[in-house]
Amino acid sequence: MYRKKDRMTGELFSEFFPFGGRLDMGNRWMKISELVPWDELEGMYSSRLSSIGRPTCGARLVLGLPMLKHMTNLSDEELTKEFC
Repeated sequence: MYRKKDRMTGELFSEFFPFGGRLDMGNRWMKISELVPWDELEGMYSSRLSSIGRPTCGARLVLGLPMLKHMTNLSDEELTKEFC
């Protein structure tokens, strides 16, 4: 089962987070993420999942981690230590 994340709702208490709850758009990973058609990939990903059962991980996580692994040449263990 897949539940699409609501990306339009703002964060509560954003004043307590660094950068006011916003990420630095100059960061290289943020620039790369803008190039990926996440909505299209999320649609293809969710269309292949069942509508019953336990919810799966988000599409950005499932599809983004292999992209990061390829771009950084890190092992699974190194990738999780670096990004998770």
